[in-house]
Amino acid sequence: MHLVNPRINFMLFASLAAIGCGGAGPDHAKCAPVSGTVTYKGQLVEGATVSFWAPKAPRAATGQTDAKGSFRLTTFATDDGAVLGTHAVTVTKAAPAAAMNASDMATGKAAAAAVKDPLPAKYADAKTTTLKFEVKSGSNTAPLELID
Repeated sequence: MHLVNPRINFMLFASLAAIGCGGAGPDHAKCAPVSGTVTYKGQLVEGATVSFWAPKAPRAATGQTDAKGSFRLTTFATDDGAVLGTHAVTVTKAAPAAAMNASDMATGKAAAAAVKDPLPAKYADAKTTTLKFEVKSGSNTAPLELID
């Protein structure tokens, strides 16, 4: 039985690991910082997930709104922003559904009615959202106003 050179095995393993990790590097698409706020019916929206979807981006850029409705996007590394180009923007927020009584919880009905999104449904899908945003080089500010 012939064993392959251990150095070759190590180099092959390291190469495959680097390909699978997807860490930030020179082969990633160029990103620019994106921050903004989300409002709905004139109110700042806390706890919403904001996602920017570009057709050629390897993944969506996402962020979570804070108590002031502010978010910062991340694609590959924390707060690196979004890939340059035009994006469809989705905004979702899970909120507790109506209160459930002890009988519902005991019978398992609680799981079926766990959450409801208080924001308009059109913003939950990149195909139906009316929000678009073009990310350019440099810092970008995205004020997102949701309407019914």
